[in-house]
This record gives sequence, C-alpha cells and structure tokens, in this order.
Amino acid sequence: MSVAFGTQHPTPKPWNYKNFYLGNNTDFPEGIFIIHLDYPRFIINLKDDEVEFMEEAEDLDESELNAEMEGLIVF
Repeated sequence: MSVAFGTQHPTPKPWNYKNFYLGNNTDFPEGIFIIHLDYPRFIINLKDDEVEFMEEAEDLDESELNAEMEGLIVF
C-alpha cells in the first residue's frame, strides 16, 4: 500500500543569512531580536514586531523602502 502526502513544494530560493544576526538585550529579557546589517540596517523585535532602523533611509522613498522591507521580512 502506498500513501501520497500531497504535492511537492518548490525548492526554496537560497537566503544569504550572513547578513542577519540573532540577539538579545538584558533590558528586554523576553525580547528576541534579529539584526540586519546590510542596507537598510534595522533591528526587529520578534516579540512585538517592532522595527527600529539604525540609519535614515536616504536613497529610498517610502514606497521603495516598504518594497525592500517586504523582501527582507516575511511573516
């Protein structure tokens, strides 16, 4: 007897994880932070999804920045 387990999923595209770091903070002991070190540099708190940019996004307007962030942050 053979059992089929649904359709095959496409192979995920490779990510460059060297630009993302996992961090914590003693001032926020329940927070887990992801630090992105390429432009645009930011820190996201996974507990509440708060994003803090480490620099001003000078070269991108708001719509371009939103498009760039959608490619970096996938919920």
